[in-house]
Amino acid sequence: PNYHGYHLHDSAALELVRQAQDAGLPVIITMRMQDERSHHWRMLVEPTPVEEVRFLMRELPGGKYLLSQCTLPEAMALLPEFDRLEDGGWEMSYKPPAFMVEKVVQEAGPERMLYGSGAPLQYPEALLLPIQEADVSDEAKAMILGGNARRLFGLGG
Repeated sequence: PNYHGYHLHDSAALELVRQAQDAGLPVIITMRMQDERSHHWRMLVEPTPVEEVRFLMRELPGGKYLLSQCTLPEAMALLPEFDRLEDGGWEMSYKPPAFMVEKVVQEAGPERMLYGSGAPLQYPEALLLPIQEADVSDEAKAMILGGNARRLFGLGG
């Protein structure tokens, strides 16, 4: 929404989410494309506001949501909203260190985090390292690296 100039509380955005939910599709909300600190000062695009995401999740809780390019503080602020949803999580392509992976698994459960590669803007392999180094169970790692995506996108297996 932030790059295209609309808000998540706009009627068109709400209708789009309703249609996605009716079709059984997860709604992916991209908080940012890249770190704001690397933007040119004349081309600064603010991240999607957490309050707009919270509004959307409360307004239309009947579907599946995936937050993309989300910081740990943003994800933790929205964590209570995930309990109201049919399903949801956040992909970790915003480069969390291993201790943050551990924190999410501890506080939210491994079912809320999905591996995100950040491709094509980042090297996909670099984001495997925090998961590999995290002190979490092999089962949690398997969920993050693929099991949660299969569940959220209805891919089975």
